[in-house]
Amino acid sequence: MAITYTFTPPVANIVPPFLPETRGLQYLLFRYMPTRERGVNVYVLSDGSFAQDYPTPENQNTNFPMPYNPTEPNAPYVQWNDINGNVFFKTLPVRIENVFLGGHSYVVSEAMATKLSDAGYGGRIVANPPCTLTAATGTTAITSLSITPSPDAFAVGTVVTLVGFPNTGNPSFTQNVILSAPVGINDTTLSVNSFVPTANFPVGTQVYL
Repeated sequence: MAITYTFTPPVANIVPPFLPETRGLQYLLFRYMPTRERGVNVYVLSDGSFAQDYPTPENQNTNFPMPYNPTEPNAPYVQWNDINGNVFFKTLPVRIENVFLGGHSYVVSEAMATKLSDAGYGGRIVANPPCTLTAATGTTAITSLSITPSPDAFAVGTVVTLVGFPNTGNPSFTQNVILSAPVGINDTTLSVNSFVPTANFPVGTQVYL
């Protein structure tokens, strides 16, 4: 069963509540107001470490390699042109592979959540609850499942696990099925290979993708 997580990058209270003057009405009015939050970017580096564009208690490392090529994040080099059209290449022994932009939340895999947690971001990660069935399966062959909105996109062949309690007092029933079509974020229907439910999984049955 795959469990997804939501990661929200840290914030830093560094945005002043007034313009950078030391006098004037705006200073008099806002000098007693607290600073505001600014989202901090988290960079995933190819050596398995993380860096940020501003230090926070989660991570003090702001030493990230530049330049960054977002169109080829896994390339061992970056390319850029100068004003005269000359092409330059720079080999980066450690490069940026991905960026979690501050002010946004991201659905991440269990593996990435573990890496982030080990790096000090555990307080910024929450486990996503599983989807649940919005219609009972019945006990005859079916090729689709109705669920609450999917938290992420999933490819054909992904294993879907049903975990439910069809009858009061009985142990949980678990059954694995296979996606037969891709699933997008917020989709509410899963197309699956034809299967016969081992029980009539009711509305509210947990669905793990």
